[in-house]
Amino acid sequence: MTEQLNLTAYRGEPPHVAGSATSKQAADAIKPMRLSLFQRVHNFIEEREKWGATQEEIHLETGIKENTLRPRIRELEIKGLIEKTDETRKTKSGRNAVVYRAVAA
Repeated sequence: MTEQLNLTAYRGEPPHVAGSATSKQAADAIKPMRLSLFQRVHNFIEEREKWGATQEEIHLETGIKENTLRPRIRELEIKGLIEKTDETRKTKSGRNAVVYRAVAA
């Protein structure tokens, strides 16, 4: 799976906010774990098949912090490995959350 999930989104670098030193520091800090996190998120969504997953569900089940999770979800979208659906589910706070599903290979 590593070859399939090579990280070319964002020119191969973890995304960060341009001009923000703290954002760049956080992106640099995540580099060693990035592929593992990317794969964990992809695997979780893929295993959920048609049910898919919201960001909150991924966070709660994998333990990946939401600030770490969001960029991995965006990278998976850019790579075409997952997609947002028109479906939503309620979060713990009662708000609607987008459901993501894996794209069939």
